Amino acid sequence: MSEIKTLKYKKTLRIAGICIICWLYALAFAALASSCSGEDESAGRNMAKTALLRLNVSGTGSASTRATAAALPENESAVHRLAIGLFYADGSVNTIVESTVESGGTAGTLAVKDILCSPGICDVIVVANVPEGTFAGVQTKNEFVGKNVSLVQTVRNGQQASDLLPMSGISEQPVTLEAGKTVSASINLSRLVARISISSIRSAFSLNYAGATFTLDRIFLCNALEASRVSPGDVTQTMPANPTWLHGGMTSQQPDGSFLWTEGAGFLLNDVTPSEGILITSDEYTVPYWFYAFANNDAANRTKLVLSGYFDPDGSVGPKTPVYVYYPIVVNRLQTGTIITPSGSVSQDGTGDGTIVRNRDYRIKAVIKGDGEPTPGTEVVPSNLELTVSVDDWTLKIVQEVELD
Repeated sequence: MSEIKTLKYKKTLRIAGICIICWLYALAFAALASSCSGEDESAGRNMAKTALLRLNVSGTGSASTRATAAALPENESAVHRLAIGLFYADGSVNTIVESTVESGGTAGTLAVKDILCSPGICDVIVVANVPEGTFAGVQTKNEFVGKNVSLVQTVRNGQQASDLLPMSGISEQPVTLEAGKTVSASINLSRLVARISISSIRSAFSLNYAGATFTLDRIFLCNALEASRVSPGDVTQTMPANPTWLHGGMTSQQPDGSFLWTEGAGFLLNDVTPSEGILITSDEYTVPYWFYAFANNDAANRTKLVLSGYFDPDGSVGPKTPVYVYYPIVVNRLQTGTIITPSGSVSQDGTGDGTIVRNRDYRIKAVIKGDGEPTPGTEVVPSNLELTVSVDDWTLKIVQEVELD
Protein backbone atom coordinates (compact mmCIF):
# COMPACT_ATOMS: atom_id res chain seq x y z
CA MET A 1 0.00 0.00 0.00
CA SER A 2 1.21 3.46 -0.82
CA GLU A 3 0.99 6.04 1.90
CA ILE A 4 0.98 9.77 1.39
CA LYS A 5 1.49 11.86 4.47
CA THR A 6 1.52 15.53 5.14
CA LEU A 7 2.84 17.02 8.26
CA LYS A 8 0.54 19.89 9.03
CA TYR A 9 -3.01 19.28 8.06
CA LYS A 10 -4.74 16.02 8.20
CA LYS A 11 -6.43 14.76 5.12
CA THR A 12 -7.15 11.14 4.32
CA LEU A 13 -7.20 9.84 0.76
CA ARG A 14 -7.96 6.26 0.00
CA ILE A 15 -7.94 4.58 -3.39
CA ALA A 16 -8.39 0.89 -2.98
CA GLY A 17 -4.77 0.47 -1.91
CA ILE A 18 -3.90 4.14 -1.56
CA CYS A 19 -3.73 5.97 1.71
CA ILE A 20 -2.96 9.67 1.48
CA ILE A 21 -2.72 11.99 4.44
CA CYS A 22 -2.48 15.69 3.87
CA TRP A 23 -2.17 18.60 6.28
CA LEU A 24 -3.50 21.94 5.23
CA TYR A 25 -2.43 25.11 7.03
CA ALA A 26 -4.33 28.32 7.07
CA LEU A 27 -1.76 30.69 8.53
CA ALA A 28 -2.00 34.45 8.51
CA PHE A 29 0.89 36.82 8.38
CA ALA A 30 1.21 38.17 11.93
CA ALA A 31 0.87 41.78 10.86
CA LEU A 32 -2.40 41.09 9.03
CA ALA A 33 -4.06 38.71 11.47
CA SER A 34 -6.22 41.29 13.17
CA SER A 35 -7.34 42.93 9.95
CA CYS A 36 -8.41 39.56 8.49
CA SER A 37 -10.39 38.54 11.53
CA GLY A 38 -14.12 38.68 11.00
CA GLU A 39 -13.99 39.45 7.28
CA ASP A 40 -16.74 37.81 5.23
CA GLU A 41 -15.98 35.53 2.28
CA SER A 42 -16.61 38.09 -0.45
CA ALA A 43 -14.29 40.54 1.21
CA GLY A 44 -11.66 37.85 1.57
CA ARG A 45 -11.61 37.33 -2.20
CA ASN A 46 -10.46 40.87 -2.75
CA MET A 47 -7.75 40.76 -0.12
CA ALA A 48 -4.11 39.94 -0.60
CA LYS A 49 -3.30 36.30 -0.16
CA THR A 50 -2.72 36.01 3.57
CA ALA A 51 -3.28 32.31 4.22
CA LEU A 52 -0.86 29.50 3.62
CA LEU A 53 -1.62 25.98 2.43
CA ARG A 54 1.22 23.55 2.97
CA LEU A 55 1.19 19.99 1.60
CA ASN A 56 3.84 17.34 2.17
CA VAL A 57 3.51 13.93 0.56
CA SER A 58 5.48 10.74 1.03
CA GLY A 59 4.91 7.43 -0.68
CA THR A 60 6.52 4.36 -2.14
CA GLY A 61 6.64 2.55 -5.46
CA SER A 62 9.06 2.48 -8.34
CA ALA A 63 8.19 3.09 -11.97
CA SER A 64 7.31 0.18 -14.21
CA THR A 65 5.68 -0.14 -17.60
CA ARG A 66 2.57 -2.06 -18.54
CA ALA A 67 4.36 -5.21 -19.58
CA THR A 68 3.47 -8.86 -19.38
CA ALA A 69 4.72 -10.19 -16.09
CA ALA A 70 4.09 -12.90 -13.53
CA ALA A 71 1.74 -10.61 -11.62
CA LEU A 72 -0.15 -7.37 -11.98
CA PRO A 73 1.80 -4.21 -11.06
CA GLU A 74 1.85 -2.88 -7.50
CA ASN A 75 2.84 0.76 -8.06
CA GLU A 76 -0.44 2.08 -9.43
CA SER A 77 -0.77 4.44 -6.45
CA ALA A 78 2.32 6.49 -7.30
CA VAL A 79 1.95 10.28 -7.28
CA HIS A 80 4.58 12.35 -9.10
CA ARG A 81 2.87 15.73 -9.32
CA LEU A 82 -0.23 17.42 -8.00
CA ALA A 83 -2.48 20.28 -9.04
CA ILE A 84 -4.46 21.84 -6.21
CA GLY A 85 -7.44 24.13 -6.77
CA LEU A 86 -9.34 26.10 -4.12
CA PHE A 87 -12.77 27.41 -5.17
CA TYR A 88 -15.38 29.56 -3.49
CA ALA A 89 -19.03 28.46 -3.33
CA ASP A 90 -19.92 30.36 -6.52
CA GLY A 91 -17.20 28.50 -8.41
CA SER A 92 -14.74 31.38 -8.62
CA VAL A 93 -11.06 30.72 -8.02
CA ASN A 94 -9.27 31.34 -4.76
CA THR A 95 -6.04 29.88 -6.05
CA ILE A 96 -4.75 27.15 -8.35
CA VAL A 97 -1.26 25.76 -8.01
CA GLU A 98 0.42 23.27 -10.34
CA SER A 99 3.83 21.64 -10.41
CA THR A 100 3.75 21.50 -6.63
CA VAL A 101 5.32 18.09 -6.23
CA GLU A 102 9.07 17.77 -6.39
CA SER A 103 11.47 14.97 -5.54
CA GLY A 104 12.32 14.96 -1.88
CA GLY A 105 15.57 14.13 -0.21
CA THR A 106 14.82 10.44 0.21
CA ALA A 107 13.43 7.80 -2.10
CA GLY A 108 9.64 7.77 -2.26
CA THR A 109 9.26 11.22 -0.70
CA LEU A 110 7.50 14.12 -2.41
CA ALA A 111 7.67 17.71 -1.19
CA VAL A 112 5.04 20.34 -1.94
CA LYS A 113 5.77 24.07 -1.87
CA ASP A 114 3.85 26.41 0.37
CA ILE A 115 0.75 27.80 -1.34
CA LEU A 116 -0.51 31.29 -0.65
CA CYS A 117 -4.29 31.69 -0.73
CA SER A 118 -6.97 34.06 0.50
CA PRO A 119 -9.23 33.52 3.54
CA GLY A 120 -12.68 32.14 2.81
CA ILE A 121 -14.79 29.00 2.56
CA CYS A 122 -13.58 26.82 -0.30
CA ASP A 123 -13.81 23.44 -1.93
CA VAL A 124 -10.41 21.83 -2.40
CA ILE A 125 -9.88 19.76 -5.55
CA VAL A 126 -6.70 17.75 -6.07
CA VAL A 127 -5.63 16.25 -9.40
CA ALA A 128 -2.61 13.97 -9.62
CA ASN A 129 -0.30 12.98 -12.47
CA VAL A 130 -1.47 15.31 -15.22
CA PRO A 131 0.88 17.34 -17.43
CA GLU A 132 2.22 20.71 -16.36
CA GLY A 133 0.11 23.57 -17.66
CA THR A 134 -3.13 21.59 -17.79
CA PHE A 135 -4.96 24.24 -15.75
CA ALA A 136 -3.31 27.36 -17.17
CA GLY A 137 -5.84 30.17 -17.62
CA VAL A 138 -8.66 28.45 -15.71
CA GLN A 139 -11.10 31.00 -14.25
CA THR A 140 -13.78 28.81 -12.60
CA LYS A 141 -14.30 25.51 -10.86
CA ASN A 142 -16.28 24.21 -13.85
CA GLU A 143 -13.38 25.00 -16.16
CA PHE A 144 -11.00 23.24 -13.80
CA VAL A 145 -12.93 19.97 -13.57
CA GLY A 146 -13.76 20.15 -17.28
CA LYS A 147 -10.12 20.00 -18.35
CA ASN A 148 -9.18 16.86 -20.29
CA VAL A 149 -6.35 14.45 -19.71
CA SER A 150 -5.33 12.13 -22.55
CA LEU A 151 -4.85 8.38 -22.30
CA VAL A 152 -1.56 8.93 -24.12
CA GLN A 153 -0.37 10.67 -20.97
CA THR A 154 -0.25 7.26 -19.24
CA VAL A 155 2.44 6.20 -21.72
CA ARG A 156 6.21 6.04 -21.24
CA ASN A 157 8.56 4.64 -23.88
CA GLY A 158 5.66 3.44 -25.97
CA GLN A 159 3.96 1.48 -23.17
CA GLN A 160 1.37 2.37 -20.56
CA ALA A 161 3.16 2.95 -17.26
CA SER A 162 1.53 1.82 -14.05
CA ASP A 163 2.91 4.81 -12.11
CA LEU A 164 1.49 7.50 -14.43
CA LEU A 165 -2.21 7.03 -13.72
CA PRO A 166 -4.21 10.28 -13.42
CA MET A 167 -6.32 10.72 -10.29
CA SER A 168 -8.69 13.31 -8.85
CA GLY A 169 -10.64 14.03 -5.69
CA ILE A 170 -12.58 16.76 -3.90
CA SER A 171 -12.91 17.67 -0.23
CA GLU A 172 -15.95 16.09 1.38
CA GLN A 173 -16.85 19.39 3.02
CA PRO A 174 -15.81 22.95 2.18
CA VAL A 175 -12.70 24.13 4.01
CA THR A 176 -12.79 27.36 6.00
CA LEU A 177 -9.48 29.18 5.61
CA GLU A 178 -9.03 31.67 8.43
CA ALA A 179 -6.14 33.80 9.55
CA GLY A 180 -4.13 32.26 12.33
CA LYS A 181 -6.05 28.98 12.47
CA THR A 182 -5.32 25.43 11.30
CA VAL A 183 -8.03 23.64 9.36
CA SER A 184 -8.40 20.07 8.17
CA ALA A 185 -10.18 18.42 5.27
CA SER A 186 -10.75 14.95 3.91
CA ILE A 187 -10.10 14.17 0.25
CA ASN A 188 -10.55 10.82 -1.47
CA LEU A 189 -8.45 10.48 -4.61
CA SER A 190 -9.51 7.94 -7.17
CA ARG A 191 -7.95 6.95 -10.46
CA LEU A 192 -9.60 8.23 -13.62
CA VAL A 193 -8.80 4.94 -15.36
CA ALA A 194 -9.96 1.38 -14.88
CA ARG A 195 -7.60 -1.57 -15.17
CA ILE A 196 -8.70 -4.23 -17.65
CA SER A 197 -6.82 -7.50 -17.68
CA ILE A 198 -7.07 -11.03 -18.98
CA SER A 199 -6.33 -13.30 -16.04
CA SER A 200 -6.69 -16.66 -17.76
CA ILE A 201 -7.59 -18.24 -21.11
CA ARG A 202 -8.37 -21.88 -21.87
CA SER A 203 -10.20 -23.86 -24.53
CA ALA A 204 -13.17 -26.19 -24.18
CA PHE A 205 -14.35 -26.66 -27.77
CA SER A 206 -17.85 -27.89 -28.42
CA LEU A 207 -18.61 -31.15 -30.24
CA ASN A 208 -18.87 -29.23 -33.52
CA TYR A 209 -15.16 -28.41 -33.16
CA ALA A 210 -13.96 -31.43 -31.22
CA GLY A 211 -10.53 -31.36 -32.88
CA ALA A 212 -10.17 -27.59 -33.18
CA THR A 213 -7.25 -25.52 -31.94
CA PHE A 214 -6.68 -21.84 -31.28
CA THR A 215 -3.29 -20.16 -31.25
CA LEU A 216 -3.30 -16.77 -29.51
CA ASP A 217 -0.96 -14.10 -30.86
CA ARG A 218 -2.47 -10.73 -29.84
CA ILE A 219 -4.41 -9.15 -26.98
CA PHE A 220 -5.60 -5.57 -27.37
CA LEU A 221 -8.27 -2.98 -26.58
CA CYS A 222 -10.83 -1.48 -28.94
CA ASN A 223 -12.86 1.65 -28.19
CA ALA A 224 -10.70 2.99 -25.40
CA LEU A 225 -11.76 6.56 -24.69
CA GLU A 226 -8.99 8.89 -25.88
CA ALA A 227 -9.52 11.55 -23.18
CA SER A 228 -11.30 12.08 -19.89
CA ARG A 229 -12.30 15.13 -17.91
CA VAL A 230 -10.46 15.36 -14.60
CA SER A 231 -13.71 15.80 -12.66
CA PRO A 232 -13.85 13.97 -9.32
CA GLY A 233 -17.30 12.68 -10.33
CA ASP A 234 -18.55 9.54 -12.03
CA VAL A 235 -18.61 8.70 -15.75
CA THR A 236 -21.39 11.20 -16.44
CA GLN A 237 -19.02 13.96 -15.30
CA THR A 238 -15.80 12.58 -16.80
CA MET A 239 -17.02 11.80 -20.34
CA PRO A 240 -15.80 14.54 -22.70
CA ALA A 241 -18.34 16.43 -24.82
CA ASN A 242 -16.98 15.05 -28.09
CA PRO A 243 -15.40 11.67 -27.36
CA THR A 244 -12.94 9.99 -29.67
CA TRP A 245 -11.70 6.44 -29.51
CA LEU A 246 -8.40 4.58 -29.61
CA HIS A 247 -7.78 1.00 -30.69
CA GLY A 248 -4.86 -1.35 -30.38
CA GLY A 249 -5.66 -2.22 -33.99
CA MET A 250 -8.49 -2.49 -36.49
CA THR A 251 -9.21 -4.26 -39.78
CA SER A 252 -10.51 -3.03 -43.12
CA GLN A 253 -12.10 -5.25 -45.75
CA GLN A 254 -10.29 -5.46 -49.07
CA PRO A 255 -11.86 -5.83 -52.59
CA ASP A 256 -11.11 -9.54 -52.59
CA GLY A 257 -13.07 -9.99 -49.36
CA SER A 258 -10.03 -10.39 -47.13
CA PHE A 259 -9.34 -8.16 -44.14
CA LEU A 260 -6.24 -6.02 -43.72
CA TRP A 261 -4.93 -5.50 -40.18
CA THR A 262 -3.72 -2.03 -39.24
CA GLU A 263 -2.06 -1.42 -35.90
CA GLY A 264 -3.43 1.57 -34.03
CA ALA A 265 -2.31 2.85 -30.63
CA GLY A 266 0.58 0.52 -29.93
CA PHE A 267 0.27 0.91 -26.17
CA LEU A 268 -3.18 -0.74 -26.34
CA LEU A 269 -1.75 -3.84 -28.05
CA ASN A 270 0.29 -6.75 -26.72
CA ASP A 271 1.87 -9.34 -28.99
CA VAL A 272 2.33 -12.56 -27.07
CA THR A 273 5.63 -14.33 -26.66
CA PRO A 274 6.83 -16.44 -28.44
CA SER A 275 6.19 -14.78 -31.81
CA GLU A 276 4.56 -17.89 -33.27
CA GLY A 277 1.84 -17.56 -30.64
CA ILE A 278 0.51 -19.54 -27.70
CA LEU A 279 -1.52 -22.72 -28.30
CA ILE A 280 -4.52 -22.41 -25.98
CA THR A 281 -5.45 -25.75 -24.47
CA SER A 282 -7.76 -27.01 -21.74
CA ASP A 283 -5.10 -25.95 -19.24
CA GLU A 284 -5.39 -22.32 -18.21
CA TYR A 285 -2.94 -19.87 -19.75
CA THR A 286 -2.45 -17.44 -16.88
CA VAL A 287 0.24 -14.94 -17.91
CA PRO A 288 -1.51 -11.61 -17.21
CA TYR A 289 -1.89 -8.87 -19.80
CA TRP A 290 -3.35 -5.55 -18.70
CA PHE A 291 -4.39 -2.16 -20.01
CA TYR A 292 -5.67 1.11 -18.55
CA ALA A 293 -8.78 2.77 -19.98
CA PHE A 294 -10.93 5.74 -18.99
CA ALA A 295 -14.50 5.44 -17.74
CA ASN A 296 -16.88 4.97 -20.68
CA ASN A 297 -20.68 4.83 -20.85
CA ASP A 298 -21.12 5.32 -24.61
CA ALA A 299 -23.46 2.48 -25.64
CA ALA A 300 -22.39 2.76 -29.29
CA ASN A 301 -18.69 2.46 -28.45
CA ARG A 302 -18.30 -0.05 -25.67
CA THR A 303 -14.73 -0.78 -24.64
CA LYS A 304 -13.65 -4.26 -25.75
CA LEU A 305 -10.80 -6.54 -24.79
CA VAL A 306 -9.94 -8.55 -27.90
CA LEU A 307 -8.18 -11.91 -28.20
CA SER A 308 -6.96 -12.78 -31.68
CA GLY A 309 -5.06 -15.54 -33.41
CA TYR A 310 -5.41 -18.57 -35.67
CA PHE A 311 -8.42 -20.85 -35.35
CA ASP A 312 -8.00 -24.27 -36.97
CA PRO A 313 -11.41 -26.01 -37.24
CA ASP A 314 -9.98 -29.53 -37.38
CA GLY A 315 -6.59 -29.10 -35.77
CA SER A 316 -3.14 -29.72 -37.18
CA VAL A 317 -4.05 -33.19 -38.51
CA GLY A 318 -7.08 -32.10 -40.55
CA PRO A 319 -7.21 -30.73 -44.12
CA LYS A 320 -8.87 -27.42 -43.28
CA THR A 321 -6.83 -24.22 -43.37
CA PRO A 322 -6.47 -22.17 -40.16
CA VAL A 323 -8.19 -18.78 -40.31
CA TYR A 324 -7.37 -15.60 -38.42
CA VAL A 325 -10.16 -14.71 -35.99
CA TYR A 326 -11.01 -12.29 -33.19
CA TYR A 327 -12.86 -12.75 -29.91
CA PRO A 328 -14.04 -9.21 -28.99
CA ILE A 329 -15.18 -9.16 -25.35
CA VAL A 330 -17.31 -6.18 -24.27
CA VAL A 331 -15.94 -5.41 -20.82
CA ASN A 332 -18.48 -5.57 -17.99
CA ARG A 333 -21.41 -6.68 -20.15
CA LEU A 334 -23.64 -9.41 -18.80
CA GLN A 335 -24.93 -11.76 -21.50
CA THR A 336 -25.38 -15.45 -22.25
CA GLY A 337 -22.29 -17.37 -21.20
CA THR A 338 -21.03 -14.58 -18.96
CA ILE A 339 -20.78 -14.51 -15.18
CA ILE A 340 -20.00 -11.19 -13.50
CA THR A 341 -19.10 -11.26 -9.83
CA PRO A 342 -18.72 -7.83 -8.22
CA SER A 343 -17.25 -7.60 -4.75
CA GLY A 344 -19.50 -6.75 -1.86
CA SER A 345 -18.36 -3.12 -1.88
CA VAL A 346 -19.10 -2.47 -5.56
CA SER A 347 -22.28 -0.57 -6.34
CA GLN A 348 -24.64 -2.50 -8.58
CA ASP A 349 -25.12 0.62 -10.70
CA GLY A 350 -23.42 0.02 -14.01
CA THR A 351 -22.43 -3.54 -13.20
CA GLY A 352 -23.14 -5.76 -16.20
CA ASP A 353 -24.34 -3.00 -18.55
CA GLY A 354 -21.08 -2.54 -20.43
CA THR A 355 -20.11 0.68 -18.64
CA ILE A 356 -16.46 1.12 -17.67
CA VAL A 357 -16.28 2.68 -14.20
CA ARG A 358 -13.25 4.63 -13.02
CA ASN A 359 -10.96 3.13 -10.38
CA ARG A 360 -12.21 -0.40 -10.93
CA ASP A 361 -10.32 -3.56 -11.73
CA TYR A 362 -11.90 -5.79 -14.38
CA ARG A 363 -10.28 -9.22 -14.54
CA ILE A 364 -11.50 -11.50 -17.28
CA LYS A 365 -11.28 -15.27 -17.54
CA ALA A 366 -12.11 -16.59 -21.01
CA VAL A 367 -13.03 -20.09 -22.15
CA ILE A 368 -12.96 -20.48 -25.94
CA LYS A 369 -15.61 -22.91 -27.19
CA GLY A 370 -15.98 -22.13 -30.88
CA ASP A 371 -14.79 -20.04 -33.82
CA GLY A 372 -14.26 -16.30 -33.58
CA GLU A 373 -15.22 -13.26 -35.64
CA PRO A 374 -13.60 -11.94 -38.85
CA THR A 375 -13.03 -8.44 -37.42
CA PRO A 376 -12.48 -6.97 -33.94
CA GLY A 377 -15.24 -4.45 -34.62
CA THR A 378 -17.95 -7.10 -34.41
CA GLU A 379 -19.16 -8.65 -31.19
CA VAL A 380 -18.47 -12.26 -30.40
CA VAL A 381 -21.32 -14.78 -30.48
CA PRO A 382 -22.05 -15.49 -26.80
CA SER A 383 -22.05 -19.25 -27.29
CA ASN A 384 -18.49 -19.10 -28.66
CA LEU A 385 -16.98 -17.64 -25.53
CA GLU A 386 -17.58 -18.21 -21.86
CA LEU A 387 -16.48 -15.43 -19.54
CA THR A 388 -16.08 -14.93 -15.83
CA VAL A 389 -15.53 -11.31 -14.79
CA SER A 390 -14.50 -10.12 -11.34
CA VAL A 391 -15.39 -6.50 -10.62
CA ASP A 392 -14.01 -4.42 -7.78
CA ASP A 393 -13.02 -0.95 -6.88
CA TRP A 394 -9.30 -0.86 -7.53
CA THR A 395 -8.47 -3.30 -4.84
CA LEU A 396 -11.78 -4.76 -5.90
CA LYS A 397 -11.41 -7.23 -8.67
CA ILE A 398 -13.92 -7.68 -11.45
CA VAL A 399 -13.95 -11.15 -12.84
CA GLN A 400 -15.82 -11.85 -16.06
CA GLU A 401 -16.14 -15.45 -17.18
CA VAL A 402 -17.07 -15.98 -20.81
CA GLU A 403 -17.58 -18.99 -23.04
CA LEU A 404 -16.91 -18.47 -26.74
CA ASP A 405 -18.47 -21.15 -28.95
